[in-house]
Amino acid sequence: MKKIKLGIIGVLLALAVLYGAGMVYEARAEAADRERYSPAGRMVNVNDRSMHIYCAGERVPGQPVVILEAGLGDHLYSWYSLQKEVSGFARVCAYDRAGMGWSESSRAPRTAGQIAEELNTLLENAQELGPYVMVGHSYGGLIARMFAARYPESVVGLMLVDSTNADDFATYPTWVLKIFPIQEIGVPAFLQSAGLLRLAGIKPPDISEYLGLLPADTIPEAFALALRADSVWVTYHEMMLMPESAQEAVQAGNLGDLPVIALITPAEEDGSFPELYREWFLALSSNSRVDVIDCGHYVHWERPELVLEAIRELATVQ
Repeated sequence: MKKIKLGIIGVLLALAVLYGAGMVYEARAEAADRERYSPAGRMVNVNDRSMHIYCAGERVPGQPVVILEAGLGDHLYSWYSLQKEVSGFARVCAYDRAGMGWSESSRAPRTAGQIAEELNTLLENAQELGPYVMVGHSYGGLIARMFAARYPESVVGLMLVDSTNADDFATYPTWVLKIFPIQEIGVPAFLQSAGLLRLAGIKPPDISEYLGLLPADTIPEAFALALRADSVWVTYHEMMLMPESAQEAVQAGNLGDLPVIALITPAEEDGSFPELYREWFLALSSNSRVDVIDCGHYVHWERPELVLEAIRELATVQ
């Protein structure tokens, strides 16, 4: 029995040493990435940490600034092509949430409400003042919705690109929504802390679908940023707090008569939607529109013309 215990202790010690060595390897790899690449935009102080924001296009007096909010696990590169197109007719900003892309991590809870507050501070400190048209993809739609609810005087339009549906998530037991992140994100986050995803030669599309859709010359940097151990952990924490974020959005209520356009794709394999799915989006305001799009989750990559048309519509409503 004593030999068995000693053997177990020896194995655990060996694993701990290997994990520690992996953490050193990952830290050095990330440091090399920071030397190799540089932020496309500006680093701005937000609550004593640096956050990355990239804006393009001319500011036209009286015209709102378009704010792009990425989905779960994604950074501003997920808007790469669309931002270029929008910049042709409006001022447009994309950014990295705390801990994602080039932005430093935060210890504050990763709820949609907290992230919306950080975004507001970022925009103020970057002098990218409203009014805004908020555009959010997937989980980013939940953040954009919270921003519109908390800062109604600054928002003139909201566009949801296959957004997370807060009302739908709020119907599930919290414990059910806590299981999925552990398996899907928690384990990869733990492994990436020791650089194992990097060592395993994981490919860009395995991290996020949009990485495989980027122009070839942008993939290495975007992939390096997505591989950051902090980014994977932040994704895990955002997903773990999804029930809380959904409750925040539901409790915030509707958005009055704010113009809202929601582009949604079939949620089920048979092309159907959960019960009341469209109705929940329509109920966001008295001026909501829901368009069903026959494509995958990354609508802004597969059908960019539809997203651009909706943004242009919202950006010219005055």
